[in-house]
Amino acid sequence: MSKAPLRRSVRLTPIADDDVADIWMRIAFDSETRASNFISSLIERIETLRVFADRYPQAPESTVYSDVVRCMNVGQYRVLYIVYPTEVAIVRVRHSAREAPTQQND
Repeated sequence: MSKAPLRRSVRLTPIADDDVADIWMRIAFDSETRASNFISSLIERIETLRVFADRYPQAPESTVYSDVVRCMNVGQYRVLYIVYPTEVAIVRVRHSAREAPTQQND
């Protein structure tokens, strides 16, 4: 009998929450409907990290944090997150064209 996969909670840090709000604002400049639809899709994808959160590769940003940071691509955005025993912390949501941060709040 196979063991059920571990389910973790998913939490956006305040900085990641600000990132998501900024993304909505940039897209909403052209279309609020498109912005809302994209954010809904983004959150849906983020929620999939509840199970098998380790399936995505380690991100170069791991050198900036004290924990291993993983990266999931969603469209043109990179969702950076840390896997803990009972939770997945989303630390940043960045456009893929942006340079990697040199410190945690970049």
